[in-house]
Amino acid sequence: MGDYCLSNYITRFAGVFKAGDSLCAIFQIQAKKKKNGLPGNVNYQVSFILYENENKFSIKYTARSDDETPISVTNGLSFVLGESNLDKLRLKVDS
Repeated sequence: MGDYCLSNYITRFAGVFKAGDSLCAIFQIQAKKKKNGLPGNVNYQVSFILYENENKFSIKYTARSDDETPISVTNGLSFVLGESNLDKLRLKVDS
């Protein structure tokens, strides 16, 4: 992982919340100004949302800074649901 990877920062698990037919797990990360070259303090929030009745899963990223700070978020999460072999999996991305 590089110096700018969020995994280098302390992550706080905010909890799991239920809203209607969805479950949401929220993680928060605080990156301090000047650490690894950041021009401002940045508060990140990552929400993993499972929509139980719709068979959907989404990830929501939120970032707030007290100064102009370039932010580029990527995701390296990988997992397999319900199959023991990747050959049987299909991924559909509506874009």
